[in-house]
Amino acid sequence: MTSSTPTAVTATGRPATDPAGPTGRLATWVAKTTLDDVPASVRDRAKYLVLDGIGCALVGAQLPGPASAWRG
Repeated sequence: MTSSTPTAVTATGRPATDPAGPTGRLATWVAKTTLDDVPASVRDRAKYLVLDGIGCALVGAQLPGPASAWRG
């Protein structure tokens, strides 16, 4: 007995997992991109932004708002 899995179809009529669709093309491009393809200035800026985001999260976690949200 063979089971068939339903395939989601987008508004364009293509399957949702169509590698030729915009999401599939973007995912393929990202998957093929290596760190060497990214300019050093962009890598440095990305490092800064990631560290900034972590810092904001750490500071924000200490504010009274998040604690009161957890208590309900």
